[in-house]
Amino acid sequence: ETAAELEQDGQPDLTALMPLMKAMALHTILSLPITMATYFAPPLIALQGVSLADALRLSFIGCIKNIIPLGWNFTIVLGIGGVSMIFAGLPLLIFAPVFLLMLYTTYLDIYLYLDMPDVGPSSVEQEAQDDDLV
Repeated sequence: ETAAELEQDGQPDLTALMPLMKAMALHTILSLPITMATYFAPPLIALQGVSLADALRLSFIGCIKNIIPLGWNFTIVLGIGGVSMIFAGLPLLIFAPVFLLMLYTTYLDIYLYLDMPDVGPSSVEQEAQDDDLV
């Protein structure tokens, strides 16, 4: 159909786009769990020696538990990626390593730092407190 045929009373008829919008929503709903399962799987396998099945499960659980921070993370990534397309993708040369660092730091936060036991003050802080008491 042409653009003139899609207009009714000067307004575009968006009902013609409904099948496309439904397909895009279905794709998003189906691909999100797969993306969550594979997001942290490579570092879990490479850095901790976890089996593939366990890495997929742990990655999915880690994403579910941290859905809000990761949502903000992905929003920022998509925003920066979209803006970089204005400049013919050249900022992606800088952004790609930053994205990998972001993946690594979120991996550390979720799988290493959060599982550490709560430790008291360091020896330097303890010595400073002892000096203040004297």
